[in-house]
Amino acid sequence: MSHDVVQHVPGNSALAGDHKGIEAVLGLYGKLGELTGGTFRAHLVDVHGDGHGHVTAVHQTFATRKGVTRLSRGSILFTFLGDKVTDMLELHADIAGDDAFIA
Repeated sequence: MSHDVVQHVPGNSALAGDHKGIEAVLGLYGKLGELTGGTFRAHLVDVHGDGHGHVTAVHQTFATRKGVTRLSRGSILFTFLGDKVTDMLELHADIAGDDAFIA
């Protein structure tokens, strides 16, 4: 990741917003792990690229929170400059459902 990387998380949950910088992005994943008691898992389904610095990773996620297990699908659009990720745009299949799960 570049030092000024940004990860954009959609929705209105405690995880939503723009996370700027490596520490903030890593902190996002730490908070996700904390909120799900370490149960969060992302399984890569497919990867698509354009050969010009953009790659989309399609994934399926699983997590348990407050006794509820959630399965969700989404993707992250990565933008690369050279060999560094500069931007990560999350896309969720069910933003409202994901927000409710984290609430």
